[in-house]
Amino acid sequence: MSETECRDIVKERSGGGCEIRIEGWCQGQAREFQHRLPAGRGGLYVPSNGLAVCGHGNADGCHGFIHRNPKVATANGWTVESGVDPALKPVEIWMWGHMKACGLLDDDGGVHLRTEAA
Repeated sequence: MSETECRDIVKERSGGGCEIRIEGWCQGQAREFQHRLPAGRGGLYVPSNGLAVCGHGNADGCHGFIHRNPKVATANGWTVESGVDPALKPVEIWMWGHMKACGLLDDDGGVHLRTEAA
């Protein structure tokens, strides 16, 4: 998959809004692509490995929060550890701009909501 195709799918999934929406940090509109597994650690440009986030670079907005708070980012699935397939790591995101959800991302732009076992 090309980088452009991947970015387009993630943008469509997000509806143009930030998929993280961290209170006190979020700027609303997605401007950045957050690699859950960075390219330097083997991450690919595939939608399961990307999130649409607000901010400018790693300086501010939710993108800045993710890079300043790696433990929180990993706990929420916004980043994944080396050797982990992002498609198999649940992530907490905002869907359709109004619903917080936890699920798995696929490479077609889908979100598969996670249900907890009783």
